[in-house]
Amino acid sequence: MRVSLFVLLGCVTFVYGAFKSPAGNNDTTPMQVRLAYAGSTGMVVSWNTFAQVHSPTVYYGTDATNLAHNASSNVSVTYPTSTTYNNHVQVNGLESDMLYYYQVGTKSGNVSTFKTSRPVGDSTPYTIAVVVDMGTMGSVNLITST
Repeated sequence: MRVSLFVLLGCVTFVYGAFKSPAGNNDTTPMQVRLAYAGSTGMVVSWNTFAQVHSPTVYYGTDATNLAHNASSNVSVTYPTSTTYNNHVQVNGLESDMLYYYQVGTKSGNVSTFKTSRPVGDSTPYTIAVVVDMGTMGSVNLITST
């Protein structure tokens, strides 16, 4: 099996403590959307909001004009020094090696895509790109103690 791996580190650094919500502290507009594989039939979708979301939801489907499915969680957490909340939803029961369309938060706004991983045991060569940004750590950014 041939695997090519491209890693881009530190492409964008956000200073979370410096963000101010244009709509005050009640803004649940999704930003900084990110994805993580959850096996070949799942995906974890995460995003940030300025306000806590009581039931983070992802709408998804195989047709961009018909997001017929949804998944929700109760995970909307923050750090004591952060101005944003991290929202996480695990979407399960997907087909492997399939393109899905999705929206976070509501069924309005931008529709994005993800493709689930191939089935376990598929040894076809592939290429992936990884972007990593751990943020800025320090006295006012993403720390759990003061």
